[in-house]
Amino acid sequence: MGNGQKRLQIVLRSTVYDVLVIQELPCSGLTGAPRYSRFEKYDMIFSSGRAVLYVSKRIDRITWTTDGGEDWAAVTFGKGDDVLTVISIYSELHNRNWKTLLKELIDKPPLRGRTVIVGDFNAYYPMWDRDRR
Repeated sequence: MGNGQKRLQIVLRSTVYDVLVIQELPCSGLTGAPRYSRFEKYDMIFSSGRAVLYVSKRIDRITWTTDGGEDWAAVTFGKGDDVLTVISIYSELHNRNWKTLLKELIDKPPLRGRTVIVGDFNAYYPMWDRDRR
């Protein structure tokens, strides 16, 4: 077990957080999915790729729904217009053929309720990437 997996297990033992958003998790060589035990204190939301959400099992499962695709995962809490959606996105900036959910979100009408978009956007910023990768 690598250091990334050990750190993840420490966080998943905590009951402090309602939602955890993590990108580029260590994955199983057999399934290609992040390693997960149903005995954890969180439910894992994962479709494919490098974006994962964890929702605390303290939150009743019937009060939220999930969605996802390659390199993104989403959870929506509540119903009707009073909802909160959390979207986790991994954006591979350097691959021009990669389809990002960010482009789709810009082209669509706004989601209902409140939306939080978080992720690893691999964005250039001069303070941490002088080579503009």
